[in-house]
Amino acid sequence: MGSKEESWGLLRLNEHHNLTFNMDIVAVHGFQGDRLSSWTHSNSFCWLQDLPLEANVYTYGYSAWASIESSAQGLIQALDTERMYRENFEVPIAFVAIGSGGLIVKQALILLASFRARSQTQILTNTVSLLFFDVPHRSELSTTIRTMTKMANIMAPWTGGNGEGGSMFQTKRELTTMMEGFAPISNRLRIYTFCNTLRNSNSTFARLELSMGLGDVMNHYMGLPNEELLYINATYAEMCKFPSHQSADCRTVLAILRRTGFQDGVEIGNRGKRHVDQIFRLDGSESETAKQWFNDLRLDAHRVVHARPLPPRRVCIAIIDSGLDTSHPAFADAFKDNRITTKSFLADRSLPADADDDGHGTHTAHLALQVAPRARLVAARVYQHGTPEAMEAALPAIASAIRWAVSEGAKVVSLSFGYRQMDAGVRAAIREAHFKGAIIIAAASNSGVNPRFPISFPASMRQVICMHSTDGEGNPSGRNPPPVPDCALAVLGEGVAAAWPTNLRADAREDGLRVASGTSVATPIAAGLAALILEYAMQGGGSGESVKNWRSLQHCDEMRKMFVAMARQRQGYLTIAPSSLFDYHGDDMHRRVCGKISDVLDSL
Repeated sequence: MGSKEESWGLLRLNEHHNLTFNMDIVAVHGFQGDRLSSWTHSNSFCWLQDLPLEANVYTYGYSAWASIESSAQGLIQALDTERMYRENFEVPIAFVAIGSGGLIVKQALILLASFRARSQTQILTNTVSLLFFDVPHRSELSTTIRTMTKMANIMAPWTGGNGEGGSMFQTKRELTTMMEGFAPISNRLRIYTFCNTLRNSNSTFARLELSMGLGDVMNHYMGLPNEELLYINATYAEMCKFPSHQSADCRTVLAILRRTGFQDGVEIGNRGKRHVDQIFRLDGSESETAKQWFNDLRLDAHRVVHARPLPPRRVCIAIIDSGLDTSHPAFADAFKDNRITTKSFLADRSLPADADDDGHGTHTAHLALQVAPRARLVAARVYQHGTPEAMEAALPAIASAIRWAVSEGAKVVSLSFGYRQMDAGVRAAIREAHFKGAIIIAAASNSGVNPRFPISFPASMRQVICMHSTDGEGNPSGRNPPPVPDCALAVLGEGVAAAWPTNLRADAREDGLRVASGTSVATPIAAGLAALILEYAMQGGGSGESVKNWRSLQHCDEMRKMFVAMARQRQGYLTIAPSSLFDYHGDDMHRRVCGKISDVLDSL
């Protein structure tokens, strides 16, 4: 049996050393792992070998008893040496890392960015994608340190350790500093965070994994605007050991790797189209509680609203975003009924109004329509891609779009974006819309406990209903900013599926939908609820079955009161529950719902 040192360093897995491949894939194992066995299934299949990709594939091994920084330095030196003698080393790099391997990759990039390490082959510049599998970015670090050391001591007789605990996890401060240092680097990368969903069958290791928070989304998800969350149907120990390249989880990983650099025909300079509002996150799996939330909405709210005897008086919802793909089947009925109006406010007039090259606008528009299926939509295209530059440039267009939407009859305006600073033009447009009776709802942000910018603009305005995110059971999302007076309302925003543009179908599910989370998901859902309440209140009825002062609901403050009346307290947030208004049956159903709305409007 070879020494442990023989499995350290960089190992190339391609048998044919064709150095013209257009991508480097570098895999880094976790604590006490191995550069081969960590990626090898029990059937002896190592998915990194013979990849169906044109890529140079490497796996890096390191000592569990070395520090994170020394292991990161070793990774930089080994990869630099491998790439140095190529004719062209400017090819994109994708790092695939599990557990502490992800910390080593992050530290390597931090060292390069801070010039504490050098790369002659521009490793930092060429790094495009990071695939992190259960990396402890956000766990309780002191607990992780103790648990990792305990695991090392237990495994020492089998791993060659000395049983004295490794130095890889030295201090809580070291790892906290790493988290802070990574943020400025991350905004130019594509980051994919994978979480496991199964527990280890061995009770000892299951308890260790539980104490480490492995598989807990909030321990592994960093909450970055360009970070996508996905799930692997496996235990932590098995989540990177795919049985074949055809397995569902492996196909997901391969699809991501194909999108790295030139694999999808996108030049390196054009990589990283992303949302910078920090309020929208693409996820891998639809939440079961989100599905149940919509099922309950149909059984309660839709049942009651659609049971009104008179023809509906349609409420108009405005979506100010990246556009709307009207060709998507999800909008077929609304388009056929002439309930969709689009307009582009882009400087490039060649870009149509009824298209979406980003996905964000189509997704939010469908969310609003799922909640209020009989509503009319006006969709303003104010940016093409959610890059920092595009979002800054979009501010004048946003102001113009708000004014246009109100002139088109919009009673509810959904703003699924946020800025750290106030913009005078947008503020003036919102105040005008508020004065004309439009209800404006905006995303709070996903800034977590950021003390400097807890609530984004324009959600921070008094004339706007600020919206946070919850899961389908009403539990607040971990990346919500703290609740504050008049900015504590929350509604479903975690793991929700909605339409994705047909021109971006490669990124969608087979049904043309894509799952996302965040306060920008919650915002159009809240806008749909506002429209649904308005639609119901506007309808006349028999004695006691109408809301006499329904016009008051067209004011932001009154709709906020309505939402508060429908909400339940959860950890300081007011989570809106549609059933609290619409869960009535029988002959007096409309009288009771109308009475509840009237009571709220009559209250001080």
